[in-house]
Amino acid sequence: MKHEYTDVGYITLSMGIKTLHNPQTGDYIYFADAADKALYQAKRQGRNCIVVSEDRYKKSAERC
Repeated sequence: MKHEYTDVGYITLSMGIKTLHNPQTGDYIYFADAADKALYQAKRQGRNCIVVSEDRYKKSAERC
């Protein structure tokens, strides 16, 4: 999508994704923190990047 007010001339998107498998026992603070960390990891990777936060013991998946 074109956007005249950006330095690259179009809109880019970076996303941080985290899923909650069992909302009944979910640790919502951890959930929000993991999604936030994934978002900022995506932003550090560059434009149009998606980072999916896995569980606490796995490495995050990245697609840039």
